[in-house]
Amino acid sequence: LADITAVVLDKTGTLTHGTPRLIAHDGTEADRALAARLALHSKHPLATALAHSGPTAMPFKTVDEIPGKGLQTTYKNQTLRLGSLSFVMGKKMSKEATDNPLHLHTFFRVGKNPPVTFTFEDTLRPDAKEAIQALKSQGLSLHLLSGDTPSAVLSIAKTLDIHNITAEATPASKQKLLSGMAERGENVMMVGDGLNDAPSLALAPVGVSFGTSTDLAKLSADVILQQEHLLTLSTLITLAKKARAATFTNIGLSLAYNVVTIPLAMGGYITPMWAALAMSASSLMVTANAARLAR
Repeated sequence: LADITAVVLDKTGTLTHGTPRLIAHDGTEADRALAARLALHSKHPLATALAHSGPTAMPFKTVDEIPGKGLQTTYKNQTLRLGSLSFVMGKKMSKEATDNPLHLHTFFRVGKNPPVTFTFEDTLRPDAKEAIQALKSQGLSLHLLSGDTPSAVLSIAKTLDIHNITAEATPASKQKLLSGMAERGENVMMVGDGLNDAPSLALAPVGVSFGTSTDLAKLSADVILQQEHLLTLSTLITLAKKARAATFTNIGLSLAYNVVTIPLAMGGYITPMWAALAMSASSLMVTANAARLAR
């Protein structure tokens, strides 16, 4: 942790609050209600917002969740799909650009019908800009990851002054990015909160998640932040560096004590009482040095 050289940040739920709300859709109320039933089977922030966008719905008995793509089930002999546009259409599709970088989209399709677009709004965390600047001041390279459109990710990156971005990212592409950075000698901290981030959190040398993240993300992370303050990331790295420095100092103090006092004790130049006092003084110095980390 003290040797981190780069920080890779997920967007939704990490740099943003991750609690989007549904603001529009181009389908019928029946479409929304059916999509909400399907959304109950996922903990993705957009699925959660959709599931709670109306009266409580009844979940389906059987649903398949495809990580990084979406949900699928069969209802009245028709296939229902909820997720990315390419997933619901069953083929590679270009994502529609959005005028607002904090607008997110998910898609729903019944059988061969035209897809329904659901639009959500999310907000940046209040300390996002300050946290990014704090990480930069430590000389760290920053990279923004997101499954959103390139235009939306680029807009957020410009707002936060992040120059390295990857859009339309999948769990596999996130892992590929981390592997490439490791091959270039980067020591990476991955910060994420979702199901799709779990493989990357496990792969990264240091994985960081939040107390409110999905269970799989928390199990995959090395560090779990109980408070959702992004500024804690720079504090965490600073504390790790201070802890390492204190460890080296304490080892040095212990070695110095032993190098000086052991020969004196063996030569009979100090009594057992003075040796015991010197040992206690050494322990107190080590403890006092470690206590400085709490300041």
